[in-house]
Amino acid sequence: LVIGLGLYFLGVPPSTEEALRMAGFLIATILYGGVWLAVAMLFSVLFRAPTAAVLAALGLWLVFLLFWSVITPIFAAMISGPPETIFGPNLNYLEAQQALSRISPSTLYGQAAMALLQPTTRATGILLYTRGMLLGAPLPVGQSFLLVWPQFAALLAAMTVVFVIAYIAFQRQEIRA
Repeated sequence: LVIGLGLYFLGVPPSTEEALRMAGFLIATILYGGVWLAVAMLFSVLFRAPTAAVLAALGLWLVFLLFWSVITPIFAAMISGPPETIFGPNLNYLEAQQALSRISPSTLYGQAAMALLQPTTRATGILLYTRGMLLGAPLPVGQSFLLVWPQFAALLAAMTVVFVIAYIAFQRQEIRA
């Protein structure tokens, strides 16, 4: 809404494509917030003290936001070997690092936001240049949505799984009581 109002008050009305990109960004933001709402709800069910639940949720958010990019190269090297070989970059390492980094909701949200708000983004992962690719040419909004569909699905799945775990934990506590 702020992006749309800013464009409107600056005198540049948003086009249909820009409005669709803003709506996609809004959906990504709601999904990202939903993941952390589900995590907060899970921790409030698991911990008796509200302060412990808040600190655990905040700690997990900080790990995924700040430290996950430091942790993933270490685990990727343990899984698939060093990042560089004598033949050049280790593609198995790059794929493992990308897969591990996508466990973080912050990474998924950042990739979705980048692809939606910057139309020249061609890929959210490892990019191999191909013949006939026009660098710097904006993607149509439909192609951008196809590009971020996996991020949307992963955020929705993460939110759903954490909500289900919180619901099951809550029901088990109610049965025992």
